[in-house]
Amino acid sequence: DFTMNRCLRCGAVFLSPRPTPQQLRTAYGSSYYGQSNEKFSPPIEKILDYFRSARARKVGRFVVPPAKVLDIGCGNGRFLGHLIKRGFESYGIELPGKAAQRASEISDLRLKIGQLSADDFGSDFFDCVCLWHVFEHLTEPQQVLQIVCKILKRDGFLVMSMPNIDSLQSLVFRGRWLHLDPPRHLFYLGADTLAREVKNIGFELVDIDYFSLEQAIFGIQQSLLNVFM
Repeated sequence: DFTMNRCLRCGAVFLSPRPTPQQLRTAYGSSYYGQSNEKFSPPIEKILDYFRSARARKVGRFVVPPAKVLDIGCGNGRFLGHLIKRGFESYGIELPGKAAQRASEISDLRLKIGQLSADDFGSDFFDCVCLWHVFEHLTEPQQVLQIVCKILKRDGFLVMSMPNIDSLQSLVFRGRWLHLDPPRHLFYLGADTLAREVKNIGFELVDIDYFSLEQAIFGIQQSLLNVFM
């Protein structure tokens, strides 16, 4: 069993005790990524592709082709596939497994299977780095942000999304909120906490959005199931 504690200094909520390596290996087993050609059924994948395309359009608000874009935790790579179609130079990082295998099949996607390391890319290399619902999974989040600072150009953009522990869904569903997802989600940040922390590292906050249609509908549906099952 896990409990959630809030840091009195920074306001972050974190999982306690910290999951062991074996617990994390079990949590990210084959069932998590799915064993078929796609993780979800074709109708669900079609809906998800709409949202992946929307993410690509969002990135296009900040950088233009042929900008270099890195997606950390790129999953099946389909978001990067949409960027490639738009003329972006796309890079992905994904842990070994079925998702990485799917990403490796996307033409012109430069994929590293493994974790982000300090020597993977040179300084000032990327125009944009993305972490779509990945940051809360990281065992060393501060180290990853420091590497991102190095590999991003001075006028580059960091685009992040994650569950908001201070959201209405979180407050309503509490321990049954889907996006708690222990032990895979190791910590949780409210929007204000996230904004303060990235500023402390050296980023300038350009835009913040508190609503995600992609996550809200699924989150409410599954959280209700958690309540009544």
